[in-house]
Amino acid sequence: MTMVWGKTEEQKRAEAASRAQEEFAATPLGQATAAFENNDRFFQIELKLSELVRKAVPSRRGSEIRRSEPPADLLGKIELIGWKLEHAGYVFVETGSTINTMGTINNTTTKGEVIGVYLFRRAAD
Repeated sequence: MTMVWGKTEEQKRAEAASRAQEEFAATPLGQATAAFENNDRFFQIELKLSELVRKAVPSRRGSEIRRSEPPADLLGKIELIGWKLEHAGYVFVETGSTINTMGTINNTTTKGEVIGVYLFRRAAD
């Protein structure tokens, strides 16, 4: 047994494997796998698709969109587990807004996220 900082190599490998398993369980694919193994009939997941910042200034236009990149073909990988995409919907969730008034000029900034909501049904159902 080789000791590394008070732990054997075997203990260190076991801890690393446990951390990797916990990290996978927290991902959308890990959640889909757990729901399937739990024999759930439905699986729903929400994914942030983009973040928007819109500035409304009377004299100029401005808006910024930052797109989130879910893993390539994530929905297809979820279907490979045994799920079938039943429904997809999209919603804008406002996360904040500010209004600055300077005399007769209002400067409004709105922030929010576009969320994709995906409902899967077991492919066998």
